[in-house]
Amino acid sequence: MDAVVQFFQAIPLDLIIIQTVNGIVTGMILALIASGLTLIFGIMDVVNFAHGELFMLGAYVGVVIITTTGNFWLALIGASLIVALLGAAMQIVALRPLIGRDPLNTILATFGISLVLQNYALWAFGPVARKIGEPITGQFPLFYLQYPWYRLLIAALSAAIIGGFWLFLKHGKFGVWIRATAQDRVMAQAMGIPVPLVYTGVFYRGGDGGGQRRAVRADGRRQPHDGAGLGAQGLHRRRGRRDGQFRRLDRGGHLH
Repeated sequence: MDAVVQFFQAIPLDLIIIQTVNGIVTGMILALIASGLTLIFGIMDVVNFAHGELFMLGAYVGVVIITTTGNFWLALIGASLIVALLGAAMQIVALRPLIGRDPLNTILATFGISLVLQNYALWAFGPVARKIGEPITGQFPLFYLQYPWYRLLIAALSAAIIGGFWLFLKHGKFGVWIRATAQDRVMAQAMGIPVPLVYTGVFYRGGDGGGQRRAVRADGRRQPHDGAGLGAQGLHRRRGRRDGQFRRLDRGGHLH
């Protein structure tokens, strides 16, 4: 019994609590990324390799708006709307003509869009990392650290966005259309649901979420290749069901 007591006394509880808080904040961000990927993959069977780049562009749009206006919350709204429109345009121009074709075509299309957006960001903003200033700079003592309040605000905003997204899918008219299309798009179209509009709306919502997530996360530096790594993390956490078997997407986008 004494050995058990000594074992638990030796556990650094302060470090565990700090890492738990960090894990919750980071996990909420990744959950938001995966939610957009899940929506697009579940409705359209499209592995969107450009999702991370929409996330990255949301940060740069936020940087431009903050530099121009000095208002973080205006940058949050503007980044959401602009990136959402870009996502909808991407679906209409590049992916809608590929509906019904080999899924490899859509994978190659989104991968090509990913490369285009990466290089555009590199050309437009340069290789130098940019930083969005935190709207809340206060800190509070957490054991031996001064922990920023803004990181807790990120977790709260992320939870609110996820909760609102769930209510939208559960009770909203367009959310019902999305769920019907996911179950059986042929029957949904026969029942009068505008399936092409649902597809575009799904990409609009995915882009809107990408803009929100990257603009909200103002506690790090932004670089043109940020989207690739973050998109891979979201893909890594997205599990799909194909051919009666659950499969996992690794960081390279391969199904296992």
